[in-house]
Amino acid sequence: MSKTQNYYVYVFQLDYGKRSKERDFIKDIIETFPKNVLTGYYFCVNNNPYNLRFYMILTFRERNEDFENFIREKYPHKRRIYNLFPVDFITSMQNRGYSVFSIIDLNDYDMTLKSGMIFLFPEKSDLEKIWRADTIPSTLGFLCYSSKDKKSVDRIFEELQKKCIRTWYDMIEIKPGDRISQKINQGMYESNVGVVCLSKNMLASGYAEAELGYFLTESFLPNGKKLIPLLLDLSPKDLPPLLRDVQCIDLSKNFGEGISKLTNFLQTIQEL
Repeated sequence: MSKTQNYYVYVFQLDYGKRSKERDFIKDIIETFPKNVLTGYYFCVNNNPYNLRFYMILTFRERNEDFENFIREKYPHKRRIYNLFPVDFITSMQNRGYSVFSIIDLNDYDMTLKSGMIFLFPEKSDLEKIWRADTIPSTLGFLCYSSKDKKSVDRIFEELQKKCIRTWYDMIEIKPGDRISQKINQGMYESNVGVVCLSKNMLASGYAEAELGYFLTESFLPNGKKLIPLLLDLSPKDLPPLLRDVQCIDLSKNFGEGISKLTNFLQTIQEL
């Protein structure tokens, strides 16, 4: 957070290629914080094809802890950008690097989405209707777990790999020198299913619990990500209240049977 003149500024990086999906995030902010609190929302677009970028700048008249709690609780995966300020975008406008626009309401935002106006390139889904991507498909499952259960999770990951199910596993994806939180946030964002390894250890882990919260919130949204809870050493009665009506797969009684249920379901989704 930075204070520019009499305003408090927050900068977020949004997804250029999936900008329509960012609408719900923007709408939630607009509807939650009135204009006398949130004094402005601005968007900056870089159309350099080698460096496509899409940023949102929010300005508050006063320090707003409610907003920080709102982001922390509802959108922990959203990427805050630090050391990038409005003056940087103004300088970039002068160098013709960025286009900057503001909106009054969501109708204004909708009008900018089509390519050829602010955004010079179509969204990813539109391009893929014309050209099929020849890159590796996006990850299907994200393994959420406590590091104390690594031995069990290693076994789960191996079984998913044997069935050719693309799975994000931090032990594989995070390399030396990587920013851990950034890689985890990206992995959650790009995965379609949260495979949550529920255990006593996990429920005591703040980081794993935050990942669970993300996928749980997503599972309530229309067209949101799916959540598959795996029981490692818990029974349904031990689960947090919001998870008690979610169908779980129990690996503690019969690992082989439970893994078969998991892989069969994930293969069905992966084939869609």
